[in-house]
Amino acid sequence: MCGRDWSSDVCSSDLNSLPYVKVKNDTRYAEAKFSWDGETALRWYKLFGDDMMREFPCRPYAKEVINALYDMGHRVVIATARSKTWHDQPEQVTLEWLKRENIKYNKLYVGRSDKENICVDENADFFLDDDVKQCTNVAKLNSKTKSLIFNTDYNKKVEVSPQITRVNSFLDIPKISNIPFTPSDFKSIKK
Repeated sequence: MCGRDWSSDVCSSDLNSLPYVKVKNDTRYAEAKFSWDGETALRWYKLFGDDMMREFPCRPYAKEVINALYDMGHRVVIATARSKTWHDQPEQVTLEWLKRENIKYNKLYVGRSDKENICVDENADFFLDDDVKQCTNVAKLNSKTKSLIFNTDYNKKVEVSPQITRVNSFLDIPKISNIPFTPSDFKSIKK
């Protein structure tokens, strides 16, 4: 849901107390992007993680597709691995962000990296994430749940199993979900 490829660059540009030498662009985590050790990365996340999460933009069409699914009577379950280890208030910040973005949902899991188990527990039809490991775990554990990976700068070169489908936009979901969307489900989308 969040567009976050840019996030660590933005939040690191003001750092004076941490080493800031960008060594990689095509990586998800700040420690790899800036060649930080775990302790430095943890300090950075604790200093800027909550503010960074608040500022994440919503991916294009995320709200429209998710809310259309919700309005059609589908159960929308959101799971984030954001935890108190790396952030001060992950649940509060996530709830604020969802409210600000007007995202409709039925249930929220915070601080859970076992998303494959959530898919089983919730009897999920499909799962969307930008993390190759999460999508792989879902595809391995649960053949019922269609695993979708959102293409990003940090995962587009990583090979994924044939059980995982790559998507470039939330608008790809209606095409591959086998859910009968109609044009009226997307009244607010302007291409």
